[in-house]
Amino acid sequence: MDVALQSIIIPGVAGIGASPLPQLRDQRAHLPVESNGSLLPAELAGLGRDTARRVLPYLTQDRYARAREAVELRTVVLDNGLLRAVFLPGLGGRLYSLTDLATGRELVFTNPVFQPANLAIRDAWFSGGIEWNLGQYGHTCSTCDPLFSGVVRSDGDDAACLRLWEYERQRGLFWQIDFRLPDGQALLEAHVRIVNPHDRAVQLYWWTNAAVPQAEGTRVFSGTRQVVYHDAPARIAWVKAQGLPLNSQSLTRAPNYFGHAELPWFQDGDRVFDATYPLAHNQSAEYFFQLPTTDPAPWEACAQPDGSLFLERSTQPLRFRKMFCWGNHDGGRWWWEFLCRPGEGSYLELQAGLAPTQLHGLAMPASSEVEFTQLFAGAAIDPKQVGGAWEDANRQVFEVVETVLPAAAVAQSDAAARVRARRPVRPEDVLTTGSGWGALEAARAPGTVPEGFVYPADSLGAEQEPWSALLETGRFPGSKKSFLVDPAWRPLLERSLAAERGPAALTHLGCLEWEDLNPDRAEALWREAADLGDRLAMRNLAAASSKKDVAAALDWIERAWRSGGETDDQAYAEEYLALLVAGGRHGDAWRLYQSLPEPARSSEKAKLAAGQAALAVGETAFV
Repeated sequence: MDVALQSIIIPGVAGIGASPLPQLRDQRAHLPVESNGSLLPAELAGLGRDTARRVLPYLTQDRYARAREAVELRTVVLDNGLLRAVFLPGLGGRLYSLTDLATGRELVFTNPVFQPANLAIRDAWFSGGIEWNLGQYGHTCSTCDPLFSGVVRSDGDDAACLRLWEYERQRGLFWQIDFRLPDGQALLEAHVRIVNPHDRAVQLYWWTNAAVPQAEGTRVFSGTRQVVYHDAPARIAWVKAQGLPLNSQSLTRAPNYFGHAELPWFQDGDRVFDATYPLAHNQSAEYFFQLPTTDPAPWEACAQPDGSLFLERSTQPLRFRKMFCWGNHDGGRWWWEFLCRPGEGSYLELQAGLAPTQLHGLAMPASSEVEFTQLFAGAAIDPKQVGGAWEDANRQVFEVVETVLPAAAVAQSDAAARVRARRPVRPEDVLTTGSGWGALEAARAPGTVPEGFVYPADSLGAEQEPWSALLETGRFPGSKKSFLVDPAWRPLLERSLAAERGPAALTHLGCLEWEDLNPDRAEALWREAADLGDRLAMRNLAAASSKKDVAAALDWIERAWRSGGETDDQAYAEEYLALLVAGGRHGDAWRLYQSLPEPARSSEKAKLAAGQAALAVGETAFV
C-alpha cells in the first residue's frame, strides 16, 4: 500500500472563518423525544439522553462565501493498485473519493465542488465521501477542522496503515482511525478506537456517514427488516394539538417522534410505497435498521440500477445502520444541488452507529475504550436480482456481501487492527498536524494519554497559549480566541480568581459553569465581570436572557455594543439586530443596519434581520 501527500484543485469556497462569540448550550441536557406508540421496549431506553444542542468549547464556523473559485485542498492518498482512497486531512479527515482502479468507478459520491452550508453542529458542513462523526449529536465539531495524520509502520519499513487522530474536547475523548488497503484486495479497512480516560462515564456518539450516488432504481439493503423511523407527521400533530402556528419556531419546541416499522413497505398518509428505494420518498426521511446482537458482522449495501454495489460491514459494537434520503421533491433536490452544482449531487447516505438512532444517548463507562472495524468495498450483481421482492433481493445481496466481506475476514481484520492501534506514529512519519488541544491535555494531566496516541508539543499554538500560561503560572491572562469548558479546568480558574478577580477568568469560568448546567452561577460570574467592564460577559448575559426576557437581553447587548469600538466584530451587530427585531424595535434595527460598516453590512445574518426590519418600516425597495 502506497501513502502519498498530494492535493486537488476544485471549484469551492476559499477559507472558513469562525465567530468569536461562544454559542451557549441549551440548558436542557436532553431533547424531548417520544414514541408514537410503536417503539419496542429496547428502543425506548436512552431516547433523547444528552442530545440537546451544544457547541462550546468549539466556536461556530459561520463565515464562508457562496461565490466559488479554484481552491486547493490537501489530500492523503492510499493506493494498492486495486483501490485508491483519497482523504482530506484538513477537513475532518473526510474520505473524499474511493475509486475502483479496474473500472474507474467511484464507490462513493465524490463532490466536484467544496461548498459549505449550515448543517453541522458548528454550522459549516459539506457533502460527499465518508465522514466520521464523534462526540455530540449532529455532524461532528471536527467536520471542517484539520486532523493529525501519519503513517504507522509495520515491523519492517512498509506502511502498515494511515492514521487520523485528534482530541475531542466536548467529551474529553482520545480518538483515532487507522485505514488500510490490504494487498491484493479491493477493500478499505477503517479501525476506530475511542478512549475515555476519565474516572466517570461520558456520553458517546459515533456515526459513520457514507454518501452514495443515487438514481432511479437505486435500492438499499441491510441485515434486518426492523427499523426505527422519524415520524414527522406526529411532530406536526403535536404542534396543532397545542394550538400553535405551524412554523419553524413551533416545530423546534415540539418533541421528536420515532416509530417502529418493518420494511420494505411503508405507509405515508394514504400512500403505501417501497421505502427501500430512496427516490420513492417525496420528503426527507431516515430509517434506522435495528440489527440483532447475534449478528457477528452487521452490514448495509446499496445497489444501483446497473447492478453495481456499495458494501459496508463491521464488527458488532457498530451494530445499527441508517438510510438517509434527502427526498425526491423540490426541497431535497435544492439541497443536493446547492451543495454541488445544478443538475448534479444526487446522493443518499448509508450510516452506521453505536446506538439505535442518533437521538439515543449512550454512556461510555469510566476508563474504558470502544473499538470496531469497518470494511468498505464495491461489487456487482445481476440487476434483475435486486428489483424484485425485497426479501429475495436482500438474500441475493447478502450472498455477495458474505463473498466479498465474509464475517470471518471482518473478525480477522479487527484482531490485527487492535494490535496496530497501539503502535504510535513516529515523529518523522507525521504527515499533517491537527490542533494543540491534545498536547495541552497531556500537559494538564500527565500520564493520561493512552498508548499509541501522540500529540506533539510543537502543535501548541496561539489558541492554547493563555491556557498553558494558566497551567504554568496559576494566573489566567485572558483569551478571546479559545474556550475550555471541561470541569477539570474549574479549580485552575478558581485558583486564578483567588489571586485576582480578573474579568477574563470570571467570564471564562462563567462559560464553564453554563456548559456544566449551572446557569445561576454562570450568570453571577458574568455580572461580576460585566461590572468590571468585560464586554463578552455583557454579551453572554444577553444570550442567556434571550429566550426568557428579550427586554433584558436587549439591555445587555446594548451595553456590550456601547462598550465596543473600531474593532467591533460583525457578530455583535448580527446579534444586536436579531434581538432588536425579536423585541419589535424595527425602526431601531433599521437605523442600526444603515449605520454599519463593512463587512458587517454584507453579513447574511445582518441582512436577514435588516430585511424583517425594513418590511416593518416600509422600506420595501430594500426587501
